[in-house]
This record gives sequence, C-alpha cells and structure tokens, in this order.
Amino acid sequence: MTESTGQTLGAEPISPAASANEVIDVIIASHNARTTILRAIASALACPPVAHIIVVDDASSDGTADLVDAQYAGNPSVRLLRGSRNVGPAAARNLAIAHVASPYFAILDSDDYFLPDRFSQLFTGEPFDIWADNILFTNRSDLIDRADLTGGGLLPHTDENGRNGEVARIGLREFILGNLADFSRRRHQLGFCKPILRTAFVRDKGLRYDEALRLGEDFVFLMDLLTAGARFHFSRGCGYVAIERSDSLSARHGVDDLSSLLAAETRLLATWPKKSLVGRAMARRHRQTLCKYNHARTLEQRRAAGVMSGLRAALSLPVRQAADVGKAWLQDKLQAAAAALRPRKATDAFCYYMISADIRWQ
Repeated sequence: MTESTGQTLGAEPISPAASANEVIDVIIASHNARTTILRAIASALACPPVAHIIVVDDASSDGTADLVDAQYAGNPSVRLLRGSRNVGPAAARNLAIAHVASPYFAILDSDDYFLPDRFSQLFTGEPFDIWADNILFTNRSDLIDRADLTGGGLLPHTDENGRNGEVARIGLREFILGNLADFSRRRHQLGFCKPILRTAFVRDKGLRYDEALRLGEDFVFLMDLLTAGARFHFSRGCGYVAIERSDSLSARHGVDDLSSLLAAETRLLATWPKKSLVGRAMARRHRQTLCKYNHARTLEQRRAAGVMSGLRAALSLPVRQAADVGKAWLQDKLQAAAAALRPRKATDAFCYYMISADIRWQ
C-alpha cells in the first residue's frame, strides 16, 4: 500500500486538528466504490467535528481513486492513499490509522454514510476510548438525511427514532454477548458497529486490525481494545446508515475467511479462564463460529462431490459439532421455506436497526 504523490491528494502531511471543533478524522477503506464513495466523503465533511477524511483506495479497478482525486484535489480536509495491490479492509484501515492526526478517528465504510448530527452527543458524557451508536441497515441508497428516513414511514418505529437514545457502558462480557448469532434477527451483532476511537489509546496500546482477516475484523479489533482496558460507550441513538447489498464482502465470505476468524477467536478464547464469565461468553461465540466454519465446509464438500459426500463430512465431526451443523442446516431449510411463502420483490425497501429496543446484554 503506497501513498499518492504529485497532484494526488495528501501530498502534504495532515496537520493536527486546529481546534476543539475539529477533533475527529474519518477513515474510509474503499475498493471498487465509485458509485458510493463521494456520498460517503460528503457525509463526513458535513458532520462536525470532523477535521479530515483519509481515503485508502485498496487497488480499485473501477476508477474510485481517480474520481476522489478529481473531486477533492486541493481540498486539505481530504487525503487519498492509493494501494498497488488489494490487501483487504483490515490492512487498509491500519494504513489510514497511521495517518490520523486528530485526537479521535471514526470508521466509515465506502458504501455507507453519516447522518449530519451523528456526533452531536459524542462529548457530553464520561470520557471514552470507544464510542459507537446504532446503525440503520437499508437497501435504499437514496436516503440521505433524517428527513428522508422519517418520511414515508421507512424508519422503524422504535425508541431509537430520536437522537436521545440510551447510552450504555459495554464491557467485555456484554460485547461478546452482543455478538452472539440469533437466526431470527438480521445483522444485530454489536460487531457491525462503526466506532469512534481515541487515537492515543490505540497507539499507546500498540493495537492494529488483524490483517489476516477479511471477515470479523471489526469484532476482533474491538475485542483486543476491550481486553486492553478500553472504555466503550454505546448509544442506541442512530447516526449511521449502512447500505445492505447482496454482493458485499461480508455476504461473500467463504471457508478460508471463516478459518481465519476461527483462529483469531481461538486466540481470544485462550485469554481468559474457561469458567470465568468472560471465558464462558467467549466459548459460546467461538462455538457459533466453529459451527459456521464446519457448516461452510460441509456445503463446499456437497457442492464439489454430492449430497452424500457432504453428509459424510458432517457425520465425521465430533458429536457436538455434528449436531450444531445439523441445526444450522435445518435453520437454512426453514428460512428458505419461509422466504418462499413470503416472497419479497428485489425493489422492496427495508430498514431495520442493528440493535432494536428489546435487546439487552445480560
């Protein structure tokens, strides 16, 4: 990954944020995001107290970097770093973090955008090292501000509608429990959150994203921060909109991606005593990831060599793991049957929160 030179943005180093009104740098890792990157950048620029936007183009082939360059050349608030080869979101974010000059930095995916008042309550409470808020997932890419979201009844009617959402202190155990899968809900885990992080804490602890991961990298990074003692505050108020696409990276993960995540979670699992509250919570999360990995392996085997071969692969697992895979297979079938009974057109709009009103971490 190399920094752009010449007429490309960011030829001069970013200066530290000049005032209390400019205390956050926003980092955006992008790959083939030509259709969405400008909206993401514009939403960050319109969101005080943002000082700089650092865009890392991860070897896009669709002209993403050239588009950013053409739009923001000469703008000192936007910096572009170009990658010569695709290294994944974790490595791209690590590069961006190395260029952060403000006391805090925020994660923004290139498909997504901030609502203009996202940070309005950021510094009104206790000091924090990690701050995150709720996410609204939608397939509507034309919803730009809060008026768009509330108009037409698209915004879910829950107590997260306003900006004055409940703020909770999230510890290790609560974070892990907030990342357990519930097959009756979509994308409800806390690991999907896009946090604001205190720069000094991340650097003082020497922590980085695990560059071996292309799945679950946010969960593992936040786990490492919490293990190091980070203070994590979560608001149920919503200031971040994520566009859900069927061809997103997280929707395309395979056996190798799950294998890497499983290895990272095995490392995390070994950090605490097995009978401790945190250790027990992490064991539940690890078991779910192991099930996803085994499930993906058996499906891959079935596709490659037929149903019986996949069944033999499942039955060769230890009894508990085989039972978990059987339950996952049954859930797939039930979800497919339910979808067939309630077909949804591809053009139908949907919106839902990452964390709904009834979720508690106990």
